[in-house]
Amino acid sequence: MQPPWLRRSSPGGGRIDLLVNNAGVTNYNTPVWATTMEEWDEVMNTNLRGMHAVCRAVAPHMMERKQGVIINIGSSVVGQPSAYYGAYPASKWGVVGYTISLAHSLRVHGIKVNGINPGGVDTDMGTYCASRRRPEMDERGAGGASGPVPGGPRPRRDDGTVPRSLRRLIVYAAAPLNRGCYHSPRRVQA
Repeated sequence: MQPPWLRRSSPGGGRIDLLVNNAGVTNYNTPVWATTMEEWDEVMNTNLRGMHAVCRAVAPHMMERKQGVIINIGSSVVGQPSAYYGAYPASKWGVVGYTISLAHSLRVHGIKVNGINPGGVDTDMGTYCASRRRPEMDERGAGGASGPVPGGPRPRRDDGTVPRSLRRLIVYAAAPLNRGCYHSPRRVQA
């Protein structure tokens, strides 16, 4: 049985060709060892469990048609130290592992799965984290999505949702000419 949100997203039996998992929350300014179980669960439930729930609901419909694209958005925190992001780095490493496993298991069904780990992206969460950054965080190598990617400008929102440069990466990853399943834990300059 389809979840209600899936029925609403494809009224009249329409199909879903592209799924982009882009949800993310963090408990910023908290070392992972000090993260409460409630904070841990909130981050993992949103960033990892939520992604799995959506993939689990959508993948069977793509498998029936033997086509579709799933793109999971990770984070640059998988490639640099992040002392003050609580459970967020662990959840995004989970996104990397999940995406690789999903790509291998769905490839035989004609579904392409890609992952993107963007650097700093101008979102409400990124702005909030940047506003709460403490000087000692830079000295200890906090890294993560709140700061600009070295060697490049921080992408700016052009429409209040996803920066244009990240949209271009998503379009590229979903393009028919891009046939391989690919995911790299390295940071991507959006």
